[in-house]
Order: sequence, then C-alpha cells, then structure tokens
Amino acid sequence: MDYKLSDLIDIQLFQSLQDRLDEIYSFPSSIIDNDGNILTATAWQDACTKFHRANKECELECLKSDQYIKDHLHEANPAISYCCPHGLIDNATPIIINGKHYGNYFTGQLFLEPPDIEFFKQQAKKYNFDEEAYLQAIKKVPIWSKEQLNNYLFFIKGLIEVMAGIGLKNLKDIDTNKKIKESEERYMTIIKTSHDGFWMVSKDDRLLEVNNAYCKMSGYSREELLEMKIHQLDAIDREEIVLAKTNKMKIEGGGIFESMHKRKDGSLFAVEISVTYLPEGEGIFYVFIRDISQRKNAEEALRKNQIKLEQQNEEYLALNEELNESYKQISKINKELKLAIEKAEESDRLKSAFLQNMSHEVRTPLNAIVGFSNILSKPNLAPEKLQIFSNLISSSSERLIGIITDVIEISQIQANQIQSNLMEIDIIQFVSYLVLSYTEKAKEKNIALKLHMNIPFKEYKILSDFEKLKRMLSHVIDNALKFTPYGKVEITCGIVEKNVQISIFDTGIGISKEMQKVIFEPFRQVEIGTCRNYGGNGLGLSIVKAYAELLKGSILLTSEINKGTNFIVSIPANKAQIKVEQSVLATTIYSIKTILIVEDEYSNYQYLLELLDEYDFEILYAKNGQQAIDLCKANKAIDLILMDIKMPILDGHTAAKLIKAFRSDLPIIAQTAYALESEMNAYSNDFDDYITKPIDEGELKQKLQKFMHKNVNA
Repeated sequence: MDYKLSDLIDIQLFQSLQDRLDEIYSFPSSIIDNDGNILTATAWQDACTKFHRANKECELECLKSDQYIKDHLHEANPAISYCCPHGLIDNATPIIINGKHYGNYFTGQLFLEPPDIEFFKQQAKKYNFDEEAYLQAIKKVPIWSKEQLNNYLFFIKGLIEVMAGIGLKNLKDIDTNKKIKESEERYMTIIKTSHDGFWMVSKDDRLLEVNNAYCKMSGYSREELLEMKIHQLDAIDREEIVLAKTNKMKIEGGGIFESMHKRKDGSLFAVEISVTYLPEGEGIFYVFIRDISQRKNAEEALRKNQIKLEQQNEEYLALNEELNESYKQISKINKELKLAIEKAEESDRLKSAFLQNMSHEVRTPLNAIVGFSNILSKPNLAPEKLQIFSNLISSSSERLIGIITDVIEISQIQANQIQSNLMEIDIIQFVSYLVLSYTEKAKEKNIALKLHMNIPFKEYKILSDFEKLKRMLSHVIDNALKFTPYGKVEITCGIVEKNVQISIFDTGIGISKEMQKVIFEPFRQVEIGTCRNYGGNGLGLSIVKAYAELLKGSILLTSEINKGTNFIVSIPANKAQIKVEQSVLATTIYSIKTILIVEDEYSNYQYLLELLDEYDFEILYAKNGQQAIDLCKANKAIDLILMDIKMPILDGHTAAKLIKAFRSDLPIIAQTAYALESEMNAYSNDFDDYITKPIDEGELKQKLQKFMHKNVNA
C-alpha cells in the first residue's frame, strides 16, 4: 500500500516544533509532500507570499527557483540551496523514509548579507509594487551568516533523521496492525462459522465473546450472553465450584472435561468443554463447547438396551432350553469382548510404560550430550579430558540416534509404510564385518564373541535388503550382549533348505515362557518398572520380526531362564552364487562439604563431577539405590544427595524413602529424565527438590545454593 507523508508523521507535532523554533530564532520553514501539499508552514515571508508570488510576471522567476531545487534535489548534502533572482535564499532537504522519498523540508526565505535596498526599490518599480510596503517586507526577512545557515541545515538534517525514524516506526506499526487485524478477522471468521460453541472468558468468569453456534445451542442472544457469567450457564456446579475449576485451569493452562449446560428455556444439554488459558495481559480463557447430547443419549440408550437384552436372555434361558445354544454363543461373544478389552487395556498399559521408559532412554544420552558439550566450551581444558568427554558425547549421540531410529521405524511399520530395497549381498562378508564391529563392545563386558561360518565358499551372494538385514541382526546381537552379564555370544551362519540361517546364541539371563509368547509385540520388555538392570525401549524385536516377514523370512527363539537364549533368523537365499571354497576366517568454604551422587550412568556422574569441580566438595559415588543406602549408613558426614530415579538393583524413589527413615534431615535432590508432573507429585514427600535431565549447570548451582543457605542458617 502507498502511504503519504501525512500518514507517517505527526503533522501537528512538527508544526508546533517549527513554531517554537521560529519563536526562539527567526526560522522560516515548511514541510511539503511530493504532491505539493503544504503540511506545515512557519514564518513564510511577506516579500514572497504578498509580492513576488502574487505578481504573475514576478512569479515566473520564483518558478525558476522551484524548478532548480527540484532538478538538483538529489545533490542535497545535507540540503540543496538556491538564491532566487530576487536575491532570497531557499533551502530544501529531502525527507527519505525506508529508502523512499516522501517530501521535502524547506528553509527560507532569508538573506546571507544585508539586502541592497536600491535593488529592491528597482524591483518595486519594475513590478509596480507599493514601494513602502514592499521595502518593509524585505526588512523583515531574516539575515543569517553562512555559518548559521550550515549549522541550521545540519540541525534540519538531524531533525529529518528523527522524522524518518518516527515515520519508519509508524510505517512498520501500520503494516503490523494491518496484519494483526487481518489475522484477527480470519480467526473470528473461523470461530463464527464453527459448529462448536466458543467463549472468550475473562479471569473473573465474565463472557467477553461468544459465537453463533453457542447462541443456537443455548437459545440466548449474543447480547444476553455477554451480560452473563459462566456459572449462570452451568447446570451442575454452584458458582464457587465453577470458580475453583477456573482457578485450576489458570494453574494448569487449560483442560478438557464434560458438564451440563442450561438453555434459556430451562432445558439441559450435555457438553464437552475444551479450555485454554493464556495469562498474558489480563488473562483470557478460550473455551470451545461441543454439544454431546446425542452421544450421551445414544450411550444411555445402548446401556438400557444392554440391560434389557440381559433380562431377556435370562427369561429365555429359563423358559426354553432350546435357547441354551444361543446363550452359549452370547457368552462366547462376551468372553471374546472381554479378552479384546483386556488386550486393549494391556496395549494402553504397554504404551504408557513405553512412553515413560522412552523419556528416560532419550534424556539419559541427551544429558551427557548437552552436559559435556557445555563443558567442552571451557578454556584450557586438559587434552585427556577433552578426549574422554568427546568420546562420551559421541557414544551418547549414537545411542540417541538409535532410539530415534527405532521410534521412526516402528511408526513406519505400524503405518504399513515399509518397503524392501533388494540388492546383491555377499552374506559371508556381511556377517563377518557385522560381528567384527561388536568385538570391542564384547571385550568391554569380558564376553567371548565367536563367529562360526558354515558356508564352504569364499563368497556367497544373495539378493536381499542390506540395511534392514543389518538392523535385524544388530538388534539381536545388541540384545545378546546386553542381557549376558558373563559367558559368551556365538553367531552361526549357514545355508538350510535354500535359506540363509543365522543363529545368535547367548548364555545370558534368558526369557520366560510367558514373555516368549509376546516378546515380538511392540513395547514388550523383559524388565518393567523403574528398577531395571538393562536399558532399551521395547521396540527392537518387533522391528526384527516385521523386517523378517517383509523379506519373506522368519525369526524363532528358544530360551531358558538363567541359561541363555538362541534366536534363529532365516531369510531366502535368492540368487545364491557358489564360488571357490573358502579359507577359515579368523575371528570456597560452604556449609555443604560432602555430596553423594547416585547415578547408574557413569557419563552422567562424570558430567556432575565436572560441574561441581569448582567447589571444595568431597564427592562420593553410588551407582544404584542400595549402594546409596549403605554409604549413608556408614558415612554421617554426607550433607546432600543427588539421586537418580531409574536405576538397577534399587530405584532412587525407594532408596530416598529408606534413607529418610534414618536421616530425615538429609536433603535429597531427585535428578530425573521423566519430567512428568504426575511423577514429581508422587515423589514430593520423599525428595526435597528435583532437577530434570539434561541437567543445566546454572540450575544445579541454584539448587545447591538453596541448601547451602539452609545449612548456614541452621
């Protein structure tokens, strides 16, 4: 949109400013836009307005001056000055806003030296002016020195820069307000045309806005509703209960619930209410109301019908034994329905457990990544620490990427969006390299890792999906190493009935018979709860099974508790090529002096240790809840505990309860990767404070400082 100069600046303000300048010192000036409109004018000289420009012949000379200024305006530095044929000086400074020329600031008319009275007497005679009045007007024209003129012109330049700044701000404000207005109009159009009702409610429960849909629901007009408070529409709760609900919504930021509303005619209707509270400004509730009367009526009708059917079934059973078969059929249906409900409930439970566990699994490596990344920015970091921290960041990043990859893959599997990408694979080289990549991990756990290649060729190429086969075997080998505290893991590769068969056997903890039935379902894990000895997200084996079926193969398992597990992955040996027989493959002083850090992840412990390095603390370390209890009993000097929640042997919540039983005054700060409000409420009785992973150095210091002050004042 094209704006004029008068749209962007306060004309009255600048007119007042120019008038004041003229009062202080004779300062003729004006602001004229590009259309020639005079927006402000101060102290224009009578010599020009009443004589020079009032005479048609004389005005031609004035117009030459105007044209010169217009033609040379681009040369202004800071202004363009011109002495007109009548001997008066005019100055023009362009007004540029956001790169666009909107008008000019004129200064004049004035003399740079005392006027030649004889010249102006000749002018009066030439143009037939009243000589006395004309000379009197000439004497009123201000006389400036060149130095004064330059100073005033640079002052005007600064004034115009201020004007341009104000104009630019106003220009942006106009555009912003226009966009806001357009956005509000679109938003209100959506609200007004919505089939659901809408309220905008003040923090004192007054209705500020309603849409047509709610007017139709309630039978009230918009004007009537805007005179009401929301408790007048609620058919169930009294005013104080409605007020308590709104206060809760302020704290929680909103919510969804069901209620009953009362129409203008007194009838009731069921509603589902969705509330969002925005505290900015005076605080506003945005409320959507859906009429669920039909749904409730249908549910009630269904409930009554179910009762009626059950009564009829009992009557028919008593009256006619011929209905026994029908009754059995109904019982079977009910049983199947119950099983389906139980299965659905179990699925919901598994998903909830998965989400809770996923929070821990994601935040744990993220804590190491964020923490050590911040430490690496510190100057003069020892090279050995730099290497250690860099390795920890790298390994944590790989772990986090693995988790994210699993989540993406299971989502694609459940959405039926996976496809195979077949390519030629040398299965001997493929399996050998894959097993070799786990050598270091096996050495770290002191587990013997062996490969038995039972394919009597140097090469054996098949047609399969390289990445999916790698993911399948990696998940199974990862699990074998993870769930094997000691002993061995053996991988055997061979050809069985035109299939490549890969067996992964371990001497680990094993899988129970009950768990074997469901272990390939998503979210299933051998361990559940917060006290877990092994990590994982419960997705790996479900991904393996889905990929095996995609590749027209299979995965089977046999296992015994405390003896080990054997997984057998089979895939078609399509286009196998037999080649030459292979050779054998080789395989400051504070009141807190002693802090106990309880953390099963050693990288997180190292991060906390680095954060506390600047303090003169004695740091003790426990890697599970049981060790923490033992240390607290043996060492009365412990002043504060940083307690992880999810750990093997004994979880942090249970450990905190037991420690508080014999050291009730010992501050315990929970460090958790869950960050769920419900969890923190559950732990509030046993912890003095909590901090969420990834742990921020500044937040940790604030937490510690709070307890330092407590101890100093005690």
